[in-house]
Amino acid sequence: MLKILLLFVTGIIVADAIGCVTDCKKVHCKPVHCSEDQMLVKNALNCGCCDQCRTIIRKGKHCNPSIFGGAPPTSQCEEGTSCTYVERYGTTLCIGR
Repeated sequence: MLKILLLFVTGIIVADAIGCVTDCKKVHCKPVHCSEDQMLVKNALNCGCCDQCRTIIRKGKHCNPSIFGGAPPTSQCEEGTSCTYVERYGTTLCIGR
């Protein structure tokens, strides 16, 4: 039981240490060059300090919904659509709003 408690406390300390920096000048961002099927999302990575290219998912195509607290998405539905669960197909698709 003591080992479990020690691991739990260590996990909390490590998770707390991985917080965001307050000064983006201290963050090294990689240069971003989006391809034709991608879009540039400003301030999407590293706590809002770095830009990211995301693959555009067209209307009617399969998508993965964003998970709060998860990794930043690498793709998103095209403008005017959103990733929605469609019961008829049993999956999530980019559909019009």
